[in-house]
Amino acid sequence: MLRGIENILTKHTKLPYWIAAIEVGLLSLGIGLISGWTSPYVAQLSQEGLPFSASLDECSWIVSLLSLGRIFGAILGAIGVATLGSKKTAFLAGIPQLIGWLLLTVAKSVSWIYLSRFLSGISFGFFFVCFPLYVGEVSDPKIRGALVAFIMNCQPIGTLIGNTMGAYLPMWQSAVISMLPTLIFLGSFFLLPESPHYLAKKGNYDEAKNSIKWYHRKVDPILELEDIKQFVNTKIPLSFKYIIDEFSKPKNRKALIIANLLFAFMQISGLYTITFYMEVILREAQVNIMEPKTIVIMVNCIGIVAGWFGMYAIDKCGRRILLGVSSGGICLSLIILSVDCALIHYGFEPKSIQWLPIISLFIFQSFICIGIISVPCTIISEIFSPDIKGYASSITSVTSGIFSFISSKTYQDFLNVVPAEYVYGFYALTMFLQVTYCFFIPETKGKTLQEVQELLEKR
Repeated sequence: MLRGIENILTKHTKLPYWIAAIEVGLLSLGIGLISGWTSPYVAQLSQEGLPFSASLDECSWIVSLLSLGRIFGAILGAIGVATLGSKKTAFLAGIPQLIGWLLLTVAKSVSWIYLSRFLSGISFGFFFVCFPLYVGEVSDPKIRGALVAFIMNCQPIGTLIGNTMGAYLPMWQSAVISMLPTLIFLGSFFLLPESPHYLAKKGNYDEAKNSIKWYHRKVDPILELEDIKQFVNTKIPLSFKYIIDEFSKPKNRKALIIANLLFAFMQISGLYTITFYMEVILREAQVNIMEPKTIVIMVNCIGIVAGWFGMYAIDKCGRRILLGVSSGGICLSLIILSVDCALIHYGFEPKSIQWLPIISLFIFQSFICIGIISVPCTIISEIFSPDIKGYASSITSVTSGIFSFISSKTYQDFLNVVPAEYVYGFYALTMFLQVTYCFFIPETKGKTLQEVQELLEKR
């Protein structure tokens, strides 16, 4: 049987890349389930639809604790990548995710949900630090973007499943079902070989050669190992001073600025906030043409279709174009949502314009899944040199977590101070700035990791 599997892998040389992507995709599916859990259950908790209820302030903590946990997860993930490698750290990301679901199966009060969300956020942080590094190290540059896009597009699938279960199942039942992908991931991912880059960095050259033979079926493992050894530069000790000196180099400083600004713009524009409060937004817009929970499910279905298109387009159109188109579409959707809130504020009958928030959310979810979910993670996997990649990825994940926490925690406070149209208008303005910023991001489509470093040195 093992011989037959080996023959299949030898014949289909790209299959090992996709096996690795599917495994990590299970973890991404779990992240999506966590996100999809939020919208229906926050709406129910705020309306006393469960055995216990939550105030608006408590709901804002339920939403934002995910981002707060992500900050701690990113820091721990960086330590894990530096000491254990990207693959083992990805495996560890599944543990707090599993515990988070277990807590929801027995939740008796809001405090249990707080702890669950925080642990799930730690899993977020681990995931976004390590998976771009792992994929970047084990994949072919020609399909690297598609692999990252596939993994990231497992999130909308999880979000859809989470929204659907939240609409019809008690919290404990949805939590039991949601932990299944995580259990499968934890039970099978450890069987894959470690990244050859990590093994070469640790001086385990025989194991690195075997890893190359498994992942890269068409290359000469000896020549590839020599390239990897030269690339990872194993002889340089990673002291604190060395890391600071590396980040002081122009190419690494540029890469860090590019990544951090990209994630800052994303989170300030309220991407996760809108996703988490989607059902609540529809209720406040007084949409009654159909149940808001049904609309949320339909919105996520469209997002999945858009995500698969984005997976194809990322290696055809390029990272920069896809990110610009995605950001522009999100900006348009937020403008429409702001206009809807303004019209209601100034006396229009909500029933006559309820199509506006529906169209807005359809556009919003479609363009999120087309590019803004997958492109930033793809860029992170490509623009940093290997010796600081884990630290750089952790810094960008911490930045993303901080701005996501600020955005989601202050959302309800902003609505208490200013009309909703100004809040969504501010989000739209931030996303417009990202459209402009896309012109300053280097195009990495089809380039090896070495070629990307050379490109940054020239810029």
